[in-house]
Amino acid sequence: MKRVRRFLLAGLAGVAALLLVAAVAVSWLVDASAYRGDLEALASRHFGRPVEIQGVMRLDLLPWPGLEMQEVRLADAPGFGPQPLARVARIHGPIRLLPLLRGRVRLGAVSLEGLAVHLVGGRSGRGNWSPAKEGGSGGSPLAGVVGLAHGGLRVNDGKVIWEDRKAGRRLALKNLRLESGALAPGRRVPLALSADLRGRDSIPRGTVELTTALIGRPQEREYRARDLEADLSLRGRHLPGERIDGRLRVREILADLDAGRFRAGRVLLDALGLRMTGEAEGGRASGGTDWSGHWKAEVRDPGRAAAVLARLSLPRLPPGALERSYLRAGFRYSGASQSASLTDVRGSVAGLHVQGRLEGRSPLSDPALEGRLSLRVDHGRKVAGWLLRGAPEGFRAGGLEGGRVSARIAFGGAPQGLTLAGLEGRLGGLLFTGRAHSPDLRTYSGRLETAEFDPRSLANRLGLPLPPRSDPGVLRRAELAATFSGGSARIAFPQLHATLDRSRLTGGLLLVAGARQPRIGFDFHVNGLDLDAYLPRLQSAAPWPAGVAAAILTEVPVRTLRGLTLGGRLRVDGLRAGGVRMERLRASLHAARGRLRVESMHARLYRGRYRGRLQGDVTGRKPRLALQERISGVQVGPLQRDVAGKVLVDGVARLDLDLEARGRTPAEMVRTLEGTGGYLLREGNLVGLDLIERVRSYLSPLGGSGPAGGGAGTRFRSLQGTLEVRDGRIHSRDLKAMAALFRADGSGYVDLPEGHLDYALDLALRGKDEALPALLNGLVIPLRLHGPLADPRVDVQLGDMLGVGLDSGGTGPGDS
Repeated sequence: MKRVRRFLLAGLAGVAALLLVAAVAVSWLVDASAYRGDLEALASRHFGRPVEIQGVMRLDLLPWPGLEMQEVRLADAPGFGPQPLARVARIHGPIRLLPLLRGRVRLGAVSLEGLAVHLVGGRSGRGNWSPAKEGGSGGSPLAGVVGLAHGGLRVNDGKVIWEDRKAGRRLALKNLRLESGALAPGRRVPLALSADLRGRDSIPRGTVELTTALIGRPQEREYRARDLEADLSLRGRHLPGERIDGRLRVREILADLDAGRFRAGRVLLDALGLRMTGEAEGGRASGGTDWSGHWKAEVRDPGRAAAVLARLSLPRLPPGALERSYLRAGFRYSGASQSASLTDVRGSVAGLHVQGRLEGRSPLSDPALEGRLSLRVDHGRKVAGWLLRGAPEGFRAGGLEGGRVSARIAFGGAPQGLTLAGLEGRLGGLLFTGRAHSPDLRTYSGRLETAEFDPRSLANRLGLPLPPRSDPGVLRRAELAATFSGGSARIAFPQLHATLDRSRLTGGLLLVAGARQPRIGFDFHVNGLDLDAYLPRLQSAAPWPAGVAAAILTEVPVRTLRGLTLGGRLRVDGLRAGGVRMERLRASLHAARGRLRVESMHARLYRGRYRGRLQGDVTGRKPRLALQERISGVQVGPLQRDVAGKVLVDGVARLDLDLEARGRTPAEMVRTLEGTGGYLLREGNLVGLDLIERVRSYLSPLGGSGPAGGGAGTRFRSLQGTLEVRDGRIHSRDLKAMAALFRADGSGYVDLPEGHLDYALDLALRGKDEALPALLNGLVIPLRLHGPLADPRVDVQLGDMLGVGLDSGGTGPGDS
């Protein structure tokens, strides 16, 4: 037995060696190229196009019988050019052994290396993949591919180019990898595909990986794809946010070619923070295929969806605003007219109820949609969260509910873009209309205007606090109209028109997104503004300008100013602030990194001129303010009358000031005020204080005449001096006054924090006057001016003059 076993093993080994030698010999001795013509003719009949084998042909027996061909070309259809429809660098088809023993040739899984396919849709609508003759006996290239893949198909390093010459579009699949199982009628055939997508114009770029199971019944011409899953990563300027990363799942795709029926069931796409579901059914109709179905989009990742909206130049929404947001609609598509419609669009997005209908045409080659959408505020708190960032305490978001916005929508490919026409709405009782256009979903422009409205009623409706006002008749009328343009990081209002009561503002405004606050540029012109009407009534005892500043600001907004980046120009034809009236005010404002500058500030002031420069710095622990001002030719009397309600000193003034202050409140700044200055008052009058009459009445026992009447004041030619400011006190140590009947020298101070003054004057009489005896000529009389700024008093210091402790008792406030 052992000898027999060894003999059999030796025989089998010999047969195996013989077969191996024979296989090697066949590979070397049999010339497969001799059958090149037969194979080309057979393949040409199979594909319905001329096939040419330009490269090497080789027959292999190991490890399995198979045929290899190189540089195989499939000719294109007539009229589409000389390039081949398909080209393969290498084809290898294993031959199955059992069918070969029965006399039939059956290929296994065919491998294609370096496949390149060029599909062209002609201007007539016919493609180069169509059969050569309609209804003819010739095969079809697509049918030939199915026959070639009967035992399975593997493609490596493939490329498919699709060109639509009618629409001028081109799409390429590169680095194509495909693997399918053997085809068998009625059985599941696994299919896996991956490729890089490349396109031009509106075609996106990216990658796709797909798996599915194909079930075909060729005799019934019915094909299905089940459990399709695809991972997509697409980039393109026409995509929302310029990119889509997502996963597509389809439960079943059906194509019944005989019945002309198609269906895509349970479609699910997760992308852009959304989950989109739907179903579609199609049927063959005259001139094309008609589709209908429904879809729904739900927000699954609010943060991701909000980021996509921000990249579309839309307002950046807080993620919470998009929770539970959704849209749903039915759709129809006509293949004959290449038109589509979205019917019964409904949903809820960021607190807004959405409703509308859209009609479209040519959605694949040249998208265009038209329709109308309307929005209604259902959740005021959600809308306020993204529409009004940082709403003040007490804001009633419910006042927004019920507000509506509607517009006609038109959408087309570049350069048409997206257009909103006939925009109209009501929000919080505010009526507005407008239009908008975006050529590329990244930039936009348009116009918006409001109807006349009552700001006070609008504020009360929304719970917005209004500051106390001295004029109850203001904040009753307002209007706004503006053109705008912008993108994801900027918005400009080149033509801005606003009306508030009797004030009209025109100009331009630019807002550019910053890290914390927007950068602002502006150029405003205001015909007139009565600022005092919008501020609380000043207390009569409040010193000016401290009282004005306190009425406007209770505290310097340090945090706001530190983040403020601003630059612009302001022109006001007429301004009243703190009682002061200015005309033709001009100023340039700049702010950056916590530093504020108001430069080139000048105005007409009470028949004179005002020039000034202001600098603020809030980078330190306490804000710092520096002010340089100069007024010349100013009528002091009307100025005092407007500020204090009465005139103490009249004349034509010149004043130079160079001041600095520190503090968080106007009161702190007044207490820390320091600096220098100078003043000159010409052709003036101490209104209501006749110093000569006062002196004459005190000295009448010395030989003066009787009362001369008067009391209208004390006229002087000039009053001048220098100023030194420390801790809010304005000191003047070199006051000099010149008049026809006297000369005065003095010193003293004005205490701004306490609101009072104290001056000592030496009045030297001179000249001749019938009210004064000649012997008083050259007499020096000491005076003291002191008391509240609003109502000072004058004392004649007789004791100092006579060298005794005598006091005149002074004059009462009513006599000052």
